[in-house]
Parts: sequence; C-alpha cells; structure tokens
Amino acid sequence: MDSDNHYQDLEFQDRNIYSVMDKTKDQKSLEERKLKKEMNYPTCPERITVDNETQLLKVSTGNEYRCEYCSENWILFSRKCYFLSLNLMNQTGSTGNCKKMGSFLTKIQNTEEESFLESQLKGSAWIGLTKKNDDWFWEDGSILGPYSASFWIQSQPDNTGGRENCATLSVSSRHKGWNDDSCTREKRYICEKETATAIFH
Repeated sequence: MDSDNHYQDLEFQDRNIYSVMDKTKDQKSLEERKLKKEMNYPTCPERITVDNETQLLKVSTGNEYRCEYCSENWILFSRKCYFLSLNLMNQTGSTGNCKKMGSFLTKIQNTEEESFLESQLKGSAWIGLTKKNDDWFWEDGSILGPYSASFWIQSQPDNTGGRENCATLSVSSRHKGWNDDSCTREKRYICEKETATAIFH
C-alpha cells in the first residue's frame, strides 16, 4: 500500500470513529432529555461536598443540573431546609437563634409540611406563630389563614391563664398538632430557610 492511500484510509477511519462518537453523544443527550421530560425533578447526585461540608442534594432543572441542598444538621423537605434544635429556649431566644443561622421559626403552610415535621419531632417545639390582639401572625407578618383550623390540637388554642401568646408544634402518644403556650417557657424550636443551590453543567 502506498503512503497516500494509507493516510486516506486512516483519515476515513478517523472520520468514522468521530461519527460514531458524535452519534453516541447525541443518543445520550436525547436519552437525558427524554428522562428529564418524564421526571418532575431529575435526580442529582445523592451527596456532594460544598464549602467543606457534606450536603444533601435534591433536584436538577433545565439544561444544567441545578441541585438544591441543605447544610449539615439541616433536613431537606419539599425544597426547604429545617433545623430541629436539641437545646431548650423561650420563644424570643428561639427566634434569635434561628436568625443567627440565617433562618426563621418555621411557617407551616400545608398538610404535607405539617405531617413531615410531626414525623421528625417528639415532644414540643416553637413554631413562628404568635398572637396579637386575638389574631395569630407568622413571623413574616402574614396573618394565619383559615387553612390552619385542622392543625390545632382539639380544644386549642385555649389561652390558659390569659397569657398563651405563642404556638408550638406538639407530638405525643395522645395528640399531634399546634398548641398555644406561654412564650416564656423553654422548649425546642424548629428553624426554616430556603435551600442553597449548586450548579452542574
């Protein structure tokens, strides 16, 4: 075989190899797009190290992986992060501790969130709900909506002694739900914040 024909054969093989590689890449891309379309939230890696901490990851969207995660010791649920304290504090101290961590006492907005937090808790913990002039308000200033009626423990809130102006989430063998209590009592607390985001291409 002369040298010219030899190089032509090699060039032809190279073109075929790259053609197969491109086809495989296109096929893979098509499969990924199909998978993303079929799934509401395509799965990111289960864990990744971000800022020297091992974080839990949640979802990816669009053409790039947009993974949502929570810091260590925070729990990920429905694209939010929750922190359940082990130490006891009054309601004011609990609010302050959440703020120090860039969060707020949790605002429970639906039955799924309520059920999840109940599954994580034993005992009683402050949530971000306080009473002013007989109305209940969340920490962000929004008034408690009618959806909450089923969340209160039966016969609650009862304002025992006329001084129960803060709310807790309480879980025991007898009941689950919200209870009003004196803001000065020391309890656990539940902080909430938005997830952080890591981008993958």
